[in-house]
Amino acid sequence: MLVLTIFAFGSFSQIAEAGASAPNLLDQTLVGTWFCRGRDLQGGSISGSIGWSFEGASVLRFFASLSPETSVDVPIDEVWSYDDVLLTFVSDPRPGAVDRGRYVSDGWKDDVLDWVQQTPAAPLERRFLRLPQGRLAFQVHAVSDPNVSGYTIMCNKRGVSR
Repeated sequence: MLVLTIFAFGSFSQIAEAGASAPNLLDQTLVGTWFCRGRDLQGGSISGSIGWSFEGASVLRFFASLSPETSVDVPIDEVWSYDDVLLTFVSDPRPGAVDRGRYVSDGWKDDVLDWVQQTPAAPLERRFLRLPQGRLAFQVHAVSDPNVSGYTIMCNKRGVSR
């Protein structure tokens, strides 16, 4: 089972007050493609890209294509938005994409953005972490035991040298 946690550079606008409608999810620092490399918990290498693009005024598209050396690449193609009823951020698969289920998030807390999969059995957690010099880390693991499966990758925005 591939487990993914994402750490990202950038931020969602936080809700200014309770009941505020559709906060802006889009952050210019996220938009674009990021090249990533890292290792899974078994020591295998992972490389590929992740990225974000605008899908309207309050929706952000997240996409990823990562190739673990020990398994087959399954791309991620999701839409991130704010649910006014649930008062939380949600991540849903785009039409035609692999359905990985819904993820929910409270938004950025300092430099960390956590997403937890809303499935009853073995949910996954994704984490984005802002790093110095415009870098980000992306990590995925099982919520029940982060030491069993998962990976961490470090990412740099394409076209930006560090």
